[in-house]
Amino acid sequence: MKNLPVKFSTNQKFAAAALVFGLLAALVSFTKSNNNSDLDLQQLASLVENEKDHIDATELADWIMQKRSDYILIDTRSKSDYNEYHIPTAQNILLQKLINENFSAYKKIVIYSEGGTHGAQGWFFLKSKGYKEVYFLRYGLNE
Repeated sequence: MKNLPVKFSTNQKFAAAALVFGLLAALVSFTKSNNNSDLDLQQLASLVENEKDHIDATELADWIMQKRSDYILIDTRSKSDYNEYHIPTAQNILLQKLINENFSAYKKIVIYSEGGTHGAQGWFFLKSKGYKEVYFLRYGLNE
């Protein structure tokens, strides 16, 4: 029963979008107060608007089945949730620790969570650190 697809209501989708855009606003505010940042907010907004910020479950499944080694898959859920079930090849890194990690600049980074929100937040964090090829699984494990 744990693996049944979850349908999100329109209100839940709007709430998730509001949260993501709230994070973007916080990043804008942070950038304005720290002028030494190289964060290109126009580029981030364009990636989000053109849906270049995420991948879907089918594409990720193809990468896993092909045994590709050009990406890192990160599960941002709790250790207990990760231990109960996770996507093959995933590493468990909580959002708090994600911001302190250093990843290869030559690998794509794919982030997921239970429903997608933490994955999107992790995407913003890593993009703000300068990582170029960062994606999140849009609806997380629910996809």
